[in-house]
Amino acid sequence: MRQHRTTLMLIATMLAGIPLTSNAQETITQFKVELRMYQVTTRITGNGLTSQTLPGINGLLHVIHEKLGETELVMDGKQLTWNGADAPSDKNISISANPVVITIENKKASIEIVKDGPVQYFARTPDGHFELQALNDEDPRNKLGIVIGLTPRRVEGKPDELNCDFSFHSSWIKGREPLEGVGLDVGKPILETVTAEGPLGARLGEWVCYRTIAEGQGAIYLFMKITLPEQ
Repeated sequence: MRQHRTTLMLIATMLAGIPLTSNAQETITQFKVELRMYQVTTRITGNGLTSQTLPGINGLLHVIHEKLGETELVMDGKQLTWNGADAPSDKNISISANPVVITIENKKASIEIVKDGPVQYFARTPDGHFELQALNDEDPRNKLGIVIGLTPRRVEGKPDELNCDFSFHSSWIKGREPLEGVGLDVGKPILETVTAEGPLGARLGEWVCYRTIAEGQGAIYLFMKITLPEQ
């Protein structure tokens, strides 16, 4: 991510006031979703040698064992370590966000890690002057940052297995349109995006990962673990 101030917005199903049983006295299952997102700008080696992919979306992994520069990353079941530690020490591996949200089965949890405020730029007016303008931040396509969606549900007959709906959207400034006669990079932003959407299989209490490459930004590793709140 670029070095700008960000606001972490957690938009999840609010459980306050929601009964834990329906009119038919059916139990509503609550889930705790823990996420850790890292930006990696160092060299990745051993890629795919012992890593194992998940069906569904390209980039989903349920086992990772590879080198990120001098850091050995291992994700396997409940284990997630960086050179054997809980967090990486390499300055080229930085955590972008680590939210925890509570949702219920078949309800979408939405997590937004986005830039605070609209993206501004200068535009030339018909009389030759310059005017400060901004992208419409009500349009989700203009939000700088990352939006994650996760809808957990249990697999029938397999209480520890989950079949989730997953979505990922990342947007950043790739460049700016040139302004004639102006040497500064202050023109209208040119945005680049990465999106993914599809099924995600997981097991309660075990880590899974979605990994993607953002041009000019490095690799993004999004680790997710779903548990029951009491665990």
